[in-house]
Amino acid sequence: MHCTGASCSAISSDTREVLIGCAANENRTSPLTLQDLSAAELSRVKGARLVNLESVGDLPFNYVLVYDKSGSMRGVEKGEFYLSRLLLHTLTRSAKDRGSAVLIGSFPKAANGSTTDADDILKSIAAAPNDRGTPLYDALMVGVKKLDEMEVMGERRPRFLFLVSDGQDNQSRVTPKRVLDELLSSRTRVISVSVYASGNNSRGDPVLRQLAKTSGGWFVTTDLADSEPYVVRNNRKELDKTASLFRSWYWLRVQAPAGLNGNLDLGLKTSAHCRLAAPSSIGPNRLQQH
Repeated sequence: MHCTGASCSAISSDTREVLIGCAANENRTSPLTLQDLSAAELSRVKGARLVNLESVGDLPFNYVLVYDKSGSMRGVEKGEFYLSRLLLHTLTRSAKDRGSAVLIGSFPKAANGSTTDADDILKSIAAAPNDRGTPLYDALMVGVKKLDEMEVMGERRPRFLFLVSDGQDNQSRVTPKRVLDELLSSRTRVISVSVYASGNNSRGDPVLRQLAKTSGGWFVTTDLADSEPYVVRNNRKELDKTASLFRSWYWLRVQAPAGLNGNLDLGLKTSAHCRLAAPSSIGPNRLQQH
């Protein structure tokens, strides 16, 4: 088959979309532009390029709170719950944000159906018993599948896993690589919130950082206590910074070479004065609405 001009261009490549966040700091007031971006890894692939950047601002989103109820959380249960309440009330500011919860325990499962009421999610995790096992990656996979169930045809919503955990795993059946691949292919980003009991220190933080960085999410460190006023006072500023990402979204369109079925590594950076949240690579559009 022969082709010329626009018709040839249309079948010789495909356009992939990915949502990126860029929270401006006090030194920048203008929107991000395509000229502000560079993609070092993408530039090494013949026929691949950044095509278009569309500012969409604040979007309603779907999320799953992946909440650690395992034995490693013993001693910080109250602080973890207070922090999760602050997290949801800070990040879910729209009545259209739709969420659910998955519990990290011996057999990860959804704690409730989907709802637009964050307090319903908090009630469901408070009522669930603590467990001993820590299958972190299994729970993340359950969270991704729950997000798939929450999708409505025609919507273009950001997808999040709010992971509240110490990053430990001792019995997952799925591998970290499979989880990372699934996050990228489903356009799901992880907001990793680091919590750990005394004695565990921050051994799991590298895991939490990798999940956030690879998926285009964000990593949050915390300061916990059994006092809710203490938790709010010492963590609100950091969570407010994270929330600023949720009001600065852009659809980035990337041209991929024809016949490429795998991921395109981006290596995305910006010269603008903002905090960039972008995935490490972009795969084929697995979900129709993305």
